[in-house]
Amino acid sequence: MTCNQALQALLVAFFSCRLLRLCMLLWLCLRPLLRLGMLLWLCLRTLLRLGMLLWLCLGSLLRLGMLLWLCLRSLLWLCLRPLLRLGMLLRLGLRTLLRLRVLLWLCLRTLLRLGMLRCLCLRTLLRLGMLRCLCLRTLLRLGMLRCLCLRALLRLGVLLWLRLRTLLRNIASRSYGSNRPACLDGLGRCKLGRTPVIDGGKLLVVLCCRLLVL
Repeated sequence: MTCNQALQALLVAFFSCRLLRLCMLLWLCLRPLLRLGMLLWLCLRTLLRLGMLLWLCLGSLLRLGMLLWLCLRSLLWLCLRPLLRLGMLLRLGLRTLLRLRVLLWLCLRTLLRLGMLRCLCLRTLLRLGMLRCLCLRTLLRLGMLRCLCLRALLRLGVLLWLRLRTLLRNIASRSYGSNRPACLDGLGRCKLGRTPVIDGGKLLVVLCCRLLVL
């Protein structure tokens, strides 16, 4: 019994030494891990603090961004309001210019139609002038024909006058002999107191001159 107890005691002592050694090894292994865990905890704590600081900074930046947005919005509204008014004025100006352009087009169209009417009137006047020229030319030709007719009649009258004069001389020479009447204008009294004798040649010349005057 004593040997068994001694063996058991030795075995217990041996295993206890082994366990102590294992515990020491585990402790030596876990000690760096614990230190690493502490370092990780410190890092995480620092990161959390940095995250809180970043969150506060982001909140401040967001507030500043909102303020800047409001300022920019106000500035844009103040700057764009005159531009919008100017755009409205430009729109009204363009609308007025378009209306003026339409009115100008209508005026030009009316002037073009008036020009066409003027051209038609001038063309009509030109045709009337040509007709007038043709009428004057016709009248001139008629006048020339009248002159030719009168000239022919005058020649015929002169021939008749010469013929009648010759006949009257022959008749007077046969009737009165050497006692021929002496008349002033184709109508006079004979020297011997006989009846007046009309000179036919002079009378024919007077009648032809009156025809020419007419």
